[in-house]
Amino acid sequence: MKRFLTFLLAGLMMVLPALSLAQETDFPRKEIQLIVPFSAGGATDLMARQMQPLFKSLLDVTLVVEDVEGGGSVTGVTQALTSKPDGYTVGLVTSSYIALDAQGQVPIPLSDVTLISSLSEDPLCVVVKHPKAGGKYANAEEFLADAKARPGEVILAQAGNNNANQACVAVLGEVAGIEFNNIPYDGASRVVTEIIGGHIEAGCMKPADCLSQLQAEEVMIVGTFTRERVDILPDVPTFSELGYDVFKYGDIAMITFIAAPKGVDEAVQAKLSDMFHTVLSSQEWQDIAKERAFVSAPVGGEVLTTYVNSVYNSLKVIAEKVFE
Repeated sequence: MKRFLTFLLAGLMMVLPALSLAQETDFPRKEIQLIVPFSAGGATDLMARQMQPLFKSLLDVTLVVEDVEGGGSVTGVTQALTSKPDGYTVGLVTSSYIALDAQGQVPIPLSDVTLISSLSEDPLCVVVKHPKAGGKYANAEEFLADAKARPGEVILAQAGNNNANQACVAVLGEVAGIEFNNIPYDGASRVVTEIIGGHIEAGCMKPADCLSQLQAEEVMIVGTFTRERVDILPDVPTFSELGYDVFKYGDIAMITFIAAPKGVDEAVQAKLSDMFHTVLSSQEWQDIAKERAFVSAPVGGEVLTTYVNSVYNSLKVIAEKVFE
């Protein structure tokens, strides 16, 4: 996750020009709609809704969140990116859409949109039922040993398919010599429910997807797809530590950012970027990020474009190698 933070310093150099442009417009004059391309109640939806009171208290701006699920995030993102390019409708975009874009499966490629601000980066992890709740695995080694002993039987699921989560599952299976039974579900909350119910063995997701269940010791994280251990999970090993080269095709990152339709006026773009920068840089938001186990270092402009392109390039290579 430290890779994400390297973009912050460069991004800060862009703040003053953005502020100058932002002063040239009286935008916004009404509420701003943020379309979340996933179901209500999920980690992404909750993150978006936690921004609402901060937009009001810090900017006196009403942020309206609308959940439009479907198509692995394509339905909601497409609705946002085909809206009127006036800045009053923006969309929340994740690595799920980037992965589909890399496979040529989206109607609007990211090269044809307006990038406003980065929002977050989350580690991806393997989650199993906690032993205290009746789970049978004490660590990653036990989970992987069981999966290796029962090829094609042990389920490692995720929300959606042909995305960053599934890329992690596929690469782990390849480098560990394991044939997982990989099942896509509509939403991470369903995956968590199936794990707790004992219907599946494991899921690949973000810590934020199962935070309350982690705290209740209903599930636990046994391994992370990160190069270094995650600060909030100091006792959880990375799969690299365990001897599995999960980065053989490049980094797999779960990022989230704000995008708008192509054609938004530059002054409005700058004002939007400045607004998100103000909210996401606030201590209140940084406390939320720490509590919910993600990194949030807002950048925009060319820095954000470069960052999104780097994730796109990695997922394109991985998609060509591991997706059927």
